[in-house]
Amino acid sequence: MDNSEFVPVIQDGKIADESGHVYDLTRTIPGNIPGIMMVVIILSLVVVVFLLVQGIRRYKGHFVPFIVGILGYAYFGFIMNTLLMALLSAITRQSVTDTTSTPALVVSGFIMSSVTALGMYVCGRLMKKKYASFGDMYVMLDGYALGMIGNSLLTMYMESVIVQSINNKGGLEKVLGDVEAKTMLSYAKNYEYLYNIKESSLYISAIFNLVLVTVVVYGAVVVYAVVDNRLRAAYIWLVIGVCSIAAIINSLMSYGFVDPRIGIVIILIMGFIYIRYLMIIDKAKLGHLLKHLTDDNVLEDTSPFSRKNMEKANKKNRKLGKK
Repeated sequence: MDNSEFVPVIQDGKIADESGHVYDLTRTIPGNIPGIMMVVIILSLVVVVFLLVQGIRRYKGHFVPFIVGILGYAYFGFIMNTLLMALLSAITRQSVTDTTSTPALVVSGFIMSSVTALGMYVCGRLMKKKYASFGDMYVMLDGYALGMIGNSLLTMYMESVIVQSINNKGGLEKVLGDVEAKTMLSYAKNYEYLYNIKESSLYISAIFNLVLVTVVVYGAVVVYAVVDNRLRAAYIWLVIGVCSIAAIINSLMSYGFVDPRIGIVIILIMGFIYIRYLMIIDKAKLGHLLKHLTDDNVLEDTSPFSRKNMEKANKKNRKLGKK
């Protein structure tokens, strides 16, 4: 049995991996991919700014929770997420950020979403005493969303620069220069999806980013109710589930594992389920929350069995008893 380590070799501008797949290091990336990437970046930033202005002006949120949200993402969404990824990779001895592996993309997407929801909940609890309104929670999650989208947009910007360099210099080999064959193979694997990506996939990916931002920001509906003890903490899994679906499907589609047409269908189904679930999650407590987000009292339990209504009924009964 041959246990010798595989050693890749660069020959005539090509390199092969252990499975025999050949990567052409002299190829350029077709289409207007860099331009579309920049459009996605600008569009996403516009949406985040719009949601921030809406949160401050319409929902009377303060600016401090926005900073809390950004710092919350920096700690939970970036530092803790990176630490967990590295720890899991060390335990399994396989990279969970491998862009050529479907299971790796699914695992990394779920970890990211779980850490994101945990960060949202912790930040909400920290703000509970001084910044307890729905508007503050909304603005905090907008800051969290800005951190999320900022991280992905920074990655996308770096990728657009790499794409431009590959096209201008005539291939990945000329961009990287004299590096070891192992390093060259690693880059070739990571950037392989850029050669096969479709422009339509990028547009749909942009929609996914916007959906993900909206899910996180309007997740304030659930997070606010949980932090204020009006819903059970288990409902936070709603946010985890939706964020996981968005992140995983977006990754699979971006790296060519899911057809864009299927992506559109999933977007529509996910959006409908999320909005519908918010409306029926607990009618007695959430009611018509999506229609009256400016009213902080909308989360009040109006059912006959709520604590407030039960106290009213008891007072009324006591008065009748005295008579």
